[in-house]
Amino acid sequence: MPLRGDVRGAVVFDLDGTLVDSTEVAAQAYVRTLADLGVQASAQQVRDVWDVRSTSQVLAHFLRRPCRASELELYGRTAVAALTDAPLFPGITSLLDHLERVGYALGVLTGAARVAADAVLARHGIATRFGAVLCGDEGIAPKPSPEGLLAVCARLGVSPATTAYVGDTATDLACASAAGVRGIAAAWRPGSHPDAVGDDPPLARTPSAVVDVLGAGV
Repeated sequence: MPLRGDVRGAVVFDLDGTLVDSTEVAAQAYVRTLADLGVQASAQQVRDVWDVRSTSQVLAHFLRRPCRASELELYGRTAVAALTDAPLFPGITSLLDHLERVGYALGVLTGAARVAADAVLARHGIATRFGAVLCGDEGIAPKPSPEGLLAVCARLGVSPATTAYVGDTATDLACASAAGVRGIAAAWRPGSHPDAVGDDPPLARTPSAVVDVLGAGV
């Protein structure tokens, strides 16, 4: 969905750990999938590698061979069953409402598989809020490559210079820096400590603080 002429810019969000409290649930979906395939892995081992790999690459890493289509489908079914019950973080709906009201277009860039991302966004009734959603299994280089974020900007019809990317990991912030997009560190997930990278992106401790960082109040 291209931007209207009166839109002031765009805000793109990561999904797991930023919009949805799903980081642990998503890791466990990998653990269960791998167990079904005869491979033992811990949630922490999964979290250690998933930020810089696509879904197929994560599975291949633990399987020690290329991932088959049937194995990706198994993960997709497992992830959808697990993730659809993961809640939005408190304040996310109000943040989206406000950003739309003051003229921002919205997007999502996530390493999650398309089937899982679509299920989560639909479950919470927010899928139609985003003019562009790009997922990790759609042929893009994984974060911190800027490829996906630049593609979202192009789909929204907005310049990276007028875009912000909100994410909860150092990889998200490195992606923003590489794309020439303003990074905002989402620090509202309990235990999250996104490391400042690049130009020392600002920290938002609650979703509403994103509005303050953007200077997007009314």
